[in-house]
Amino acid sequence: MSEVEGFTACIFRYIWGKKLQKAVILVTNDIEADQRVAKMASSISTLGYGVTIVGRRLPLSKRTFTSAYSIVRFRLPFNHGSLFYLCYNLWAFFYLLVRRFSVVVACDTDTLLAARAMRLLKPICLVFDAHELFTEVPELVGDKHRFARATWRVVERACISGCDLTFTVSDGVAQEYARRYGRLFTVIRNLPYAQPIPMPLRNHPRPLVIYQGALNMGRGLEMLCESMKLLPEADLWIAGSGDSEQSIKELAVPLVATGQVRFLGRVAPGELRAITAEAMVGLSLEEDLGLNYHYALPNKLFDYIAAGIPVLVSDLPEMRKIVDDYGVGLVLAERTPQALANALRTMITNEEMRNLWLANVQKTAALLTWNKEQEKLFRLLKKG
Repeated sequence: MSEVEGFTACIFRYIWGKKLQKAVILVTNDIEADQRVAKMASSISTLGYGVTIVGRRLPLSKRTFTSAYSIVRFRLPFNHGSLFYLCYNLWAFFYLLVRRFSVVVACDTDTLLAARAMRLLKPICLVFDAHELFTEVPELVGDKHRFARATWRVVERACISGCDLTFTVSDGVAQEYARRYGRLFTVIRNLPYAQPIPMPLRNHPRPLVIYQGALNMGRGLEMLCESMKLLPEADLWIAGSGDSEQSIKELAVPLVATGQVRFLGRVAPGELRAITAEAMVGLSLEEDLGLNYHYALPNKLFDYIAAGIPVLVSDLPEMRKIVDDYGVGLVLAERTPQALANALRTMITNEEMRNLWLANVQKTAALLTWNKEQEKLFRLLKKG
């Protein structure tokens, strides 16, 4: 490129992007419960950008919901499978094509095609925010899904090299993406905002444990329901929804009938925080089903800590590191209903250990906050 061409490109980029200060965030969910996207939008807007979040409307999505940002949700002819992903990226491409913006954030691999195509057509900053190791999710692992998995690997190989900024949620995922594609991924963990730990009302008469998050394959919920049969002195609340919700509810029918297990469904973040504070233990029991779960660092782990309760987690490296480094709970070494019931009983009844965990949780909640973590995002975007 000649000096004149380079100068012209810089002027065009300045006129198009730097003065415009508009950002679009692409995500394939319905946005309503996506706390990471909401936090990203808030942080980007802090830098002076007008933010639009582009998602999709599902059959059970609210018709309207409160948001501080512009929201666009596509109603697509397909809600699952390859045709859904194709439709979303086509809709997103044409949406972006006729609008002006300076930054586009592609949340996960399933939004990358539209974003990368736009990067080829317009002088924008393309940000890839990998919420997970997409090609290693349980739904893509195994011989039955070999073609779909290979297709998404091709998408990543073709698109990630063209991204201006890349970041993800844990060290393990960052290292795996770097190994595959030779790109440095900055780790920006999905931490909660700094808030005072809520004061629990302790209205629940029995020991309470809580699971919050997606009700999907590989979350350990089947084992959890079985373990509650061995722990009759405690109750379980499950907050969230997902693809495996119906099968888990069927498994828990006898426990629901006695009131020992309660399904709360989707709960607004503010309300969920107060509910979580009522529990004695927060659970994150992902199975080691592929590298995505192996390197998982779920936001619910940090939400439990922010609500002031100790955690019980799977023996997977990223979660184990948080528990070991900060002393905020136990790691489940053996994945059986009996071992899980025993661990929960210990966490509920051992007062000496509980006092230590609760003290450490208080300290850790003040350290692991989005207020501090977003500084990495600010540095990246100011460079980009």
